[in-house]
Amino acid sequence: MQRSLLFLLMTAFSANSLSADITIYRWVDENNIVHFSQNQPKTGNFSQLSAKKMSAQKIKAAYLAKQEMAAQREEEAKAESIKDDEKVQCVTARQNLKTLQDFDNIQYKTNTGKVKLLTAKEKKAQLAFNKKQIELYCVD
Repeated sequence: MQRSLLFLLMTAFSANSLSADITIYRWVDENNIVHFSQNQPKTGNFSQLSAKKMSAQKIKAAYLAKQEMAAQREEEAKAESIKDDEKVQCVTARQNLKTLQDFDNIQYKTNTGKVKLLTAKEKKAQLAFNKKQIELYCVD
């Protein structure tokens, strides 16, 4: 009987302690650094915050949710970066096409720095290439 009563009291106490409020102190030091602690600072201005203790499962779930949100933000940033790259590709392709259409003689530099003139065949290939680039990257 005493053991079951003791067990009931311990169970009630442990369940109660998981949902109990905890006090967190927040203050800013002389170097303008924000600190948080469960121990009350000895000096200076501080504010008290109250929070509920969380079970290990809730902490893990919150941590996983935070990681998932970070991964989602990273995916969105990648998608935005791809869109920016596509805009740059579109502008470049349009500028190249305009140059190829507006001028008969087009000069370019080779990898070795030598200046060459595009042949008619090369110009035709570059025109086709830039038209394909515009189809691919310019979504208007």
